[in-house]
Amino acid sequence: MTEQHPDSRGRRPDLRRGLRGSLDLPATTIQHPERAEVGGWVYHQRSDVVLVVVLADGRIVGTAACDIEREDVASAHDAAPLRSGWSAVVDLGQVGEEVTLSAHALVRRLSRTGEDQTSVLLPFAERTIDVARGGLVRGEVTLPDEVAPGTLRVTGTADVRPSLARVEVQVDDAAPVRARHSLPSSAAAGAGAEERVRGFAATLEIPDGATEVALRVSAVTTDGTRVELASSTVPVLDDPSTARGERLREVRDERLTRYVDTLRDTFPRGRRVLVAAHDLGVGGAQNYLDDIMRGLHERGVEMCVVAGSGGALLERIETTYGAPVLVVGPPPESPELIATRVQLVAGFALEQGAAACLANTLVSFPAVLAASRLGLPTTWAIHESFAPAVLWHEYLNRQADPAVVAATEQALASSDEVMFVAESTRQMYADLVPAASSALVPYGLDIAATDALLAETPRERARAELGIPLDRRVLLCVGSVEPRKGQLALARAFRRLGNVADHASLYLVGATPTAYTEALRSYVDDAGLSNVHVVDSDPDVMRWYAAADVLVSAADVESMPRTMLEAMLAGRPVAAASVFGVPELVEDGVSGWLCEPGDLAALTDLLRRAVTAGTTQLKSMGAAARTRVQERHSSSGFVDHVATRLQGWLGESPR
Repeated sequence: MTEQHPDSRGRRPDLRRGLRGSLDLPATTIQHPERAEVGGWVYHQRSDVVLVVVLADGRIVGTAACDIEREDVASAHDAAPLRSGWSAVVDLGQVGEEVTLSAHALVRRLSRTGEDQTSVLLPFAERTIDVARGGLVRGEVTLPDEVAPGTLRVTGTADVRPSLARVEVQVDDAAPVRARHSLPSSAAAGAGAEERVRGFAATLEIPDGATEVALRVSAVTTDGTRVELASSTVPVLDDPSTARGERLREVRDERLTRYVDTLRDTFPRGRRVLVAAHDLGVGGAQNYLDDIMRGLHERGVEMCVVAGSGGALLERIETTYGAPVLVVGPPPESPELIATRVQLVAGFALEQGAAACLANTLVSFPAVLAASRLGLPTTWAIHESFAPAVLWHEYLNRQADPAVVAATEQALASSDEVMFVAESTRQMYADLVPAASSALVPYGLDIAATDALLAETPRERARAELGIPLDRRVLLCVGSVEPRKGQLALARAFRRLGNVADHASLYLVGATPTAYTEALRSYVDDAGLSNVHVVDSDPDVMRWYAAADVLVSAADVESMPRTMLEAMLAGRPVAAASVFGVPELVEDGVSGWLCEPGDLAALTDLLRRAVTAGTTQLKSMGAAARTRVQERHSSSGFVDHVATRLQGWLGESPR
């Protein structure tokens, strides 16, 4: 190496003057940003080049050594060594329709004593290059060789350029189903934040009677380009269990009839309502049930309760409402377990003198079947906006036994009344629930009680307690942190806003110790999102509404979320994916903003509207949101409906 020494005044020479280099590759449009080859040549007239550092849009994406012979450079430049060439294959990460590549040389220089060496990083070349539109960057989808009747879950990873909007899965010529995206995915050691959240999943129904199905998985980019990730036509297996299952059901029904007849002679019918719940923990469906049970208790209606699991409501039900509770465990997953559960619930109902039934959530179907066998009139509240087969696949994380789906559908057909909180969900079940039994009964809040809670913590105090500056634009998501709620998608969309969101913060409240929560926290940390906060579940949720400016939701399935009603009553507009009951509650541009579900680009634009809206607009939208809840979503509506229905049945029941 050529030595450098300070000049007579003790100053080092400017190393940039002796640096020569070029960025030759890629020569034309970048076709595959995930494995782009970059290269060129570089040398220094008076010093050594240690290595080359490559940047894409200002981000370091790779390094390279000068170890390639370049005779053309050596011939053209007297001071150039033969090995001046460099090359590297790099992953450019998230880029748009063009990317600016820059190359920097790490140049070695001597200290003033001429002994200890240091290095300095100097730029020597920069080019802006087009990126191929819609090119597949990363993706892996494994389609099955064959499928069983019922449901199919398709999973994989996907990332396309210029940027992923959504993933669609299609069976035959049916309308494509938008997959749940931004799920945790495996990645190589040292991978970036986006690499770890490229997963997607979709659960689809296999058409009845199909002998084969054509499966197609496509990714759609932000510019509308569609890229096929996988496709295959696969056979559908025969289902020999149907006839056998029908025969077994007939035998079990005969046994149940004999059992019920025996118990009826021992326990005459009383005046209680059998209440069936999937669990007694914390959640929107549980709050709904608690509101109804409180109303029934105030009207002097006696109850007995059967639940899949206990929880926070259990003690209140037993002590305040005076209702005995039978905890029966998880939902049955086989024909034999269904029969056992129905018999167990029927026996409990007879022992407690039940004369009518209130069931809550689709998972409570065994109690509905038991009530039907006992001749108890039943009203059933459905909160799930899933077809039964899909619901059970999601719930169990695998395809359900056909008997479970069939029993659920049988219960829907036999219930005297099936209540839906959203019209879109009611329409979804139109083929399973007789029109005469189907009822739209909107969900609501105890407005006076909720207003009293909100008044306890004014906005300024709430922000002080939570450590939020008064000048921040606060986007709030409240709800259990889980894939269906899409908190990872919210974090990714918020990151895409860039500088537009410098004045804003996103709070994701509802974290519990799960793998999804861990992936969310890791993504926020790895992406350097200092203005995104993952917060554990907080029982004092009202202070969060007080502190927030906008409630946000990326959930891909929602019927009528209580958190949305509460935030709107607090005068907060809502920015949400337009799914099922949400557009029945939120009017786009009036009480909030809506976007297409399952689309990361649309979600990003939704958040952009929320963070850039003026204060006057937020106040106007918040007022409209509050009015909507006051006028249509008081809890007195659905509580009165259920109480009137049950009391009418109890009055008709023979003593």
